[in-house]
Amino acid sequence: MNPEFLTEEQVTPESLSEILQRAYIKHEIDEDGDLTITLDGTHSLLSIEANRKLLKYRLSFSVGPGTEEEYNAYANRLNERYIFAGFHVARGGVVGEYYLPYEGGVMPYHIVFCLRKMHSLVPDVVTAGDEDGLLDRSEETHLDA
Repeated sequence: MNPEFLTEEQVTPESLSEILQRAYIKHEIDEDGDLTITLDGTHSLLSIEANRKLLKYRLSFSVGPGTEEEYNAYANRLNERYIFAGFHVARGGVVGEYYLPYEGGVMPYHIVFCLRKMHSLVPDVVTAGDEDGLLDRSEETHLDA
């Protein structure tokens, strides 16, 4: 593997793991081939959507009591204000996602840059956009949404 560029065929869980190891980012490959990542105390998921040639970065946050309408309004408010990641509601949580295309190849720098950007930006955005107090602040960020 060229440390400066990955071809489409080289984008695998193992090559992503190697890139994260070189960047000193704590992670594991799960049984589905996704990478579960811990960075700056926040957990995320990095997965490969091979059929669409996309890397998907995903952070999930628990929400407390509220209605589906309130949760959707919260996600819509985030989507109106911030363009780096897309937000939606899934299984009791607010999810921030970003897709990095790798059609034609991708630079390892961009893989790590996007991960760090997600971890530095999305938690702040989710917290700042919580005008109605919907976040469950008693729990850590989780991955099951």
